[in-house]
Amino acid sequence: MISDEKQRLRMEVRRRVRELSPGERRERSTRIAEHLARELGPAPGVVLGFAPMPLEPDWHSPAMNGWTIGLPRVVDGGLEFHRVLRWDALVAGALGNREPVVETDSILGEGAVALVPGLAFDANGGRLGRGGGYYDRFLAGFRGRTVGVCFACQIVDAVPREPHDVLVDAVLTEDGWAFRQPDRR
Repeated sequence: MISDEKQRLRMEVRRRVRELSPGERRERSTRIAEHLARELGPAPGVVLGFAPMPLEPDWHSPAMNGWTIGLPRVVDGGLEFHRVLRWDALVAGALGNREPVVETDSILGEGAVALVPGLAFDANGGRLGRGGGYYDRFLAGFRGRTVGVCFACQIVDAVPREPHDVLVDAVLTEDGWAFRQPDRR
């Protein structure tokens, strides 16, 4: 059964990430942020990101100053992105994540890049999330470029997929692009 395969893979990949020391995760996060800042370039735009959970890569970089950054809030079972004014002013979210305060503007810009967290990714853009379906629902209607962000140890041969699972356009790790598909949509 696919849900059992997903649960086994979640446990395996969590184990891999936990084996990285906090220093290794910080160093790898810095390399991811550097790759991302180079890829996005100096021309400001909209990046829909995520506030990293303790074992997720911290993708944000000072080199992205000038970019409009939006982070998700969980609203009515879905994700709504709000402008981040200060990273140190995020509040606790309903799912244990950090969210922007509700008073900030809701954003979803044309040409936006959505950075997507995941427990595992594969070389075809398959993504294994935490199991709530929040990002699959969001990505199903999103028309910008989608980039999975993870550590290299989270790349697997194949992510089990169900019909509702949405592929990402690219996957970025500390080693650079693990997968990149031009113009999937």
